Amino acid sequence: MIPIIKYALFFCLFLITVSQSNVAYASHGAGAELSFQWLHDSTYQLFYKFYRDCVGVQETDTVHVCYSNTCDTTSGMIPLYKASTVGNGSEVSPPCPGHNSTCTQPGSTIPGYIEWLYTGYVTLPSRCDHWIFNTSIITRNASITNIINPGGQRLYTEATLDNLDAQGDTSPFFSTKPVPFVCEGIPATFNCGAYDANNDSLVYTMIMPQTSSDYDPNCPGTNTNTVFATTTPPFNLTSNPFATNNTFSLNSTTGIMAFTASGIQRGAITLRVDEYRNQIKIGSVMEDIQVIALTCNVLSTTTEILNVQGGVFSTTPDNNIIAHAGTNLSFKILAYVPSSNYNVLITSDNATSIPGSSFTAPPYYLSSDTGIFSWTPSLSDTGDHYVVFSIQDSCNSSLPYPVTFF
Repeated sequence: MIPIIKYALFFCLFLITVSQSNVAYASHGAGAELSFQWLHDSTYQLFYKFYRDCVGVQETDTVHVCYSNTCDTTSGMIPLYKASTVGNGSEVSPPCPGHNSTCTQPGSTIPGYIEWLYTGYVTLPSRCDHWIFNTSIITRNASITNIINPGGQRLYTEATLDNLDAQGDTSPFFSTKPVPFVCEGIPATFNCGAYDANNDSLVYTMIMPQTSSDYDPNCPGTNTNTVFATTTPPFNLTSNPFATNNTFSLNSTTGIMAFTASGIQRGAITLRVDEYRNQIKIGSVMEDIQVIALTCNVLSTTTEILNVQGGVFSTTPDNNIIAHAGTNLSFKILAYVPSSNYNVLITSDNATSIPGSSFTAPPYYLSSDTGIFSWTPSLSDTGDHYVVFSIQDSCNSSLPYPVTFF
């Protein structure tokens, strides 16, 4: 029997222009995630990504991650340091040429966010079905609108590991940035782009954003839920985790969030991704996300998948392609804006979500853009694979900040 590969492609069908906004606050935590990669035996490399709002205080040079398990009293602490990789500390979505965000120009009305990667190593001394890695930073953005006193709370993040049933496991990773800009009053989707190198099953769940006590200067202490602010309709994890007038939904299988933001706001939400192998939960990671909703001008954008070769494309229930191992799969993605003043750029997370695949697109902003995806899956790739394509708006005199949707 020839194995079948299934792909889900997520991207938006519209282009937006973001209005300018200027909110002053001293805190800086806009998003975070903690993950790990197995190296050998019981040694792992830890990765902490922190997303700093450039209006806030400076980031730290070191992040401390604590670990413990539920099998005995083993615990410890690992310092993570800023990675020396090229581009670490870069702005997540730099503004268009001729414009400066708050990252490069204090007082600018264009918001700016910087991604910092911290990394370190740990060798666990024993096997247990539930190890916990955790860390937290001071503090969340004070401008967050859906939780009480965000500027006075730490931003807590954790990952869990079962090295008893799944020795050698690497956690899921996230390929998209957790600071999406959306338009108030306009339907939007967001996908965190979680992928798993071991091809384990992933289940997505909304949880309350987490905070922690600070009884130890190096470790986060006991984590607790933040508290929703009071509003009408009330905030809830199922349909209204930030102001969406109960339009929010999460697909627990694909991780796609769909919603219509009601009003200008900055909402903090947290997504937990549980990892299963042979129906046993072997780990989890969480991503703390900040959704920025602003006033936008919506353009009519056409997006199509063309020239599918080596597979069968269907839009039901999602954008799926069925392909065969050993056969090259290729297709084109076309994004077109009917205006010479607004252009588009298509990018993809394929390098991390589907290793060995390729995606090429023009490096410049054009009023129409076509990206070409290609991959020859092997027998070991049998299963479901998700790849995220993003469409980014253009740079022109009326648009100082490019915005990406998925």
